[in-house]
Amino acid sequence: MSWPTGSKATTTHTDSSTDNPQNARAEIKQDIDNVNTIIDTFDLATAPQQGSILAYDSATGKFSSTGTQDLAKAYFIYQGFATGFSSSVNADGTAYPVDSDGHRNQMMFRHSSYDPYNITTDITASGLEFGPGTYLIQTTSQQNRFQTNFGAFGSVRGDSFLFHRLLNIEDDGDSTDNTPEKWDQYPFFITNNEIQGGGSHYEVATVPAGETKKFYMFAFPSNPYGDFSGNDPTNAPSQQAQIVLEIKKVGG
Repeated sequence: MSWPTGSKATTTHTDSSTDNPQNARAEIKQDIDNVNTIIDTFDLATAPQQGSILAYDSATGKFSSTGTQDLAKAYFIYQGFATGFSSSVNADGTAYPVDSDGHRNQMMFRHSSYDPYNITTDITASGLEFGPGTYLIQTTSQQNRFQTNFGAFGSVRGDSFLFHRLLNIEDDGDSTDNTPEKWDQYPFFITNNEIQGGGSHYEVATVPAGETKKFYMFAFPSNPYGDFSGNDPTNAPSQQAQIVLEIKKVGG
């Protein structure tokens, strides 16, 4: 389908106050035809989303709204994490202890955000809520160089990074399908080595239509690969380490 560049209507019978619009019937008809041609050039049966782009399909001769592609990226920086809270329920059986913003033990604080296409929604405890779609997720611990002294044994210098993980955690009230991604299994996943491992992570998250998922960043400050905070989660290097989260929405 061709764009109506060569069929523009004239203004012969409409550019003067003395013109009779009745004589412009052919030009009005041409304008209507051109508008209909333009409308038919776009296939927008599916409403575009924030950050969507138009792509031309030579097979249909139409432009259609496509996924957000590389345009829809978001970046977040996390630094520091909650400490000093028990990883078990309170003695009286009430909910897990949290700070004033809802952070539980080892949940990281979001330092800054850049999400120009609003592909996520801020939630409590520095969390992010994802709407329907497919997301590519990358997290990286920004390396820092620290020196650790071991008294009579001397000191060690080297790069330091922080083990971490962005976890999808839900609270659906169903105790029959507990996994590490349920809040009532918090004492398990907060100490699970398979979940903790890694100074960087690459994952794909898919959220079905009509649903949302909530994600939270956790710090795991003890590892044998250069995190000189040792086993002390309040040691300064771990609290200073920055985690960069990049999210790219590629579908939905």
